[in-house]
Amino acid sequence: MLNIKVEKLLENIPEVQDVNERLKDTATKVETIADRLKSQSVLVKHSQRTIELADRFRTISSYFDKIEELRDFIRAYQDAEDDIVTRLKVSYSDITLEKVDISEEMKDIDMIRLKFN
Repeated sequence: MLNIKVEKLLENIPEVQDVNERLKDTATKVETIADRLKSQSVLVKHSQRTIELADRFRTISSYFDKIEELRDFIRAYQDAEDDIVTRLKVSYSDITLEKVDISEEMKDIDMIRLKFN
């Protein structure tokens, strides 16, 4: 009971009221700062996510560049292959096939075998 009376008396003293008001103002300022810090941390998280997404985009973009380089290489290879095939066709068109009798060559091979056996 004595504690309650002392508290009531303290509340009525102007200096105590002034300190209480300052404490309330300080608490309000601290809450405001805390809210700002929370919003800043949200912004930081968003910016970190943006950086991660940008890195992923750059990686994907570089893969697309490599795929395009590979396509260019394949096109160049196909062009070269087509050119070789065309040249071979032209070369074969100039060649006349002859029937070759290999019996004489086989006799020579048999003779060589006999010498080494």
